[in-house]
Amino acid sequence: MTDTPDAELLAQFTDTNSEAAFAALVERHISLVHSVAVRHVINSQHAQDITQAVFIVFARKAATLNRNAILPGWFYHTARLTAANFQRVEASRIRREQEAFMQSTLEETAPDALWRELSPLLDEAMSRLGAADRDALVLRYFQNKSLSEVGVAMGLEERTAQKRVTRAIEKLRKFFAQRGVVLTATAIAGAVSANSVKAAPVALAQTVTTVTLAKGAAGGTASLLAAIKAAGTTSLLAAISAPLIIIFQNYIGYSLGLAEARSEDERNHVKTLFRKVGVITLGVFIPLAALVLWLVRDQVDRLYFLVTGFVVVYLPTMLALCIASKQKNRGYYTRILAQEHAGIFPKPAWEYRSQANLLGLPLVHIRIGDRFGVLKEPVTAWIAMGNHAIGGLFAFGCITIAPLSIGWLSIGLLSLGGFSLGVFALGGIAVGIWSLFGALSIGWQALGCLAIAWNVADGNFSLAHDFAAGRIAFAAQANNLVTKQVMEPTLFFHCTHFIADHWLWLNLIWMISSLIQWWLVRKGRQPEHPNQ
Repeated sequence: MTDTPDAELLAQFTDTNSEAAFAALVERHISLVHSVAVRHVINSQHAQDITQAVFIVFARKAATLNRNAILPGWFYHTARLTAANFQRVEASRIRREQEAFMQSTLEETAPDALWRELSPLLDEAMSRLGAADRDALVLRYFQNKSLSEVGVAMGLEERTAQKRVTRAIEKLRKFFAQRGVVLTATAIAGAVSANSVKAAPVALAQTVTTVTLAKGAAGGTASLLAAIKAAGTTSLLAAISAPLIIIFQNYIGYSLGLAEARSEDERNHVKTLFRKVGVITLGVFIPLAALVLWLVRDQVDRLYFLVTGFVVVYLPTMLALCIASKQKNRGYYTRILAQEHAGIFPKPAWEYRSQANLLGLPLVHIRIGDRFGVLKEPVTAWIAMGNHAIGGLFAFGCITIAPLSIGWLSIGLLSLGGFSLGVFALGGIAVGIWSLFGALSIGWQALGCLAIAWNVADGNFSLAHDFAAGRIAFAAQANNLVTKQVMEPTLFFHCTHFIADHWLWLNLIWMISSLIQWWLVRKGRQPEHPNQ
């Protein structure tokens, strides 16, 4: 079947489950897939696992593919994504194997030195291309097809195919130049053509075919697919849950505001505030989402970018409107306090203050459901909880300051919240020396959907002065072996792996606390003033 077109083999496999057709497709494309895997992981066993996984994916999705699909382009793109997911999960284990492989196999000849510069950047550069440009380069230089063959495969005239290939190579040249690798388009084309695809191990094609046909539908390569599934599920769950958690948090705030209200005016004020937040957020987010979807149209993980945009719009909108209405609120509650309570603060829904003190501060002070909290000094204690709380050790509330701080706006050594500022900051928008898990993370080292850092940034979109890793990354060193070697040994990124495994529990801390606070306010709510 060596001369049978891909489309015909695909049809035979999907229509009749032809093992011969599948084996022919594996034999034809396995070196391409394996070479992509090797560039990502270096370790030969991992590369073979990734290769196996790609063909399992192909076996499962073959029936959904367009019969005229450019299969080399599909295999290349799927291999890159599979390898990237595997690499994210297995990065710490792969680093030493990468170093050993590079030292033992790379020779110091000029062509090899050139390829060593290009190789770490090639797949990222290819990922920036549109599907048509990427398919053209894969056919021309990865599979060394003639321009006429490229044209036939893509349904183009030879002259048009040549223009597309030339344009795509020029895009690669510019990408490499931005990262300090200055080469001519001819040199890049030659290096890619000579080195991008190496023959896969002799027995691998037979192994892949046998395992895929035997186990593809049921499970496939357990270790690799489990890792990919775990990474994919965690990322998807985090992407979906991030806005849901923020919405839940603000719904609790909305419910608390209504529960504390004692007049229709107060309830209308709460409703108006949240209504404005919703209208402004949607008004800004919808056109922003359309722009983001267009900019990342070639990325498969567009959901992450949408989640980032939503959070980055919603949280500042809420903060801005709360600040804008603060003075009005103070005036309103000052008048209500004078009219209804003769200027004397009534008891909150629930309050506890310990008798024991240390250095002039109570050990514990908790104030919940305080209608006039905006007029009072913040709750201050070693362990403090309230709308505004300052803790010597810990604080929980709306606006909090403490070494360990949890709040909608939290400031501390270790801070967790919607807006988080601290030495070690975790939140929807996190700013700190080390900041992580934010839709927007800014710091010396940062990890998040949109990560901006001076030293190291890791995220879906990463921008740093020194090192950056991510689906889209910009830095002096980006998405290469040097970046991995710098990132993986650091305490910060070891901590991020631990927190990533326990992020749900961290969110449950304040979610459960907020629910308890809401319940206490509802339970301790006093009858409305008789004159209302």
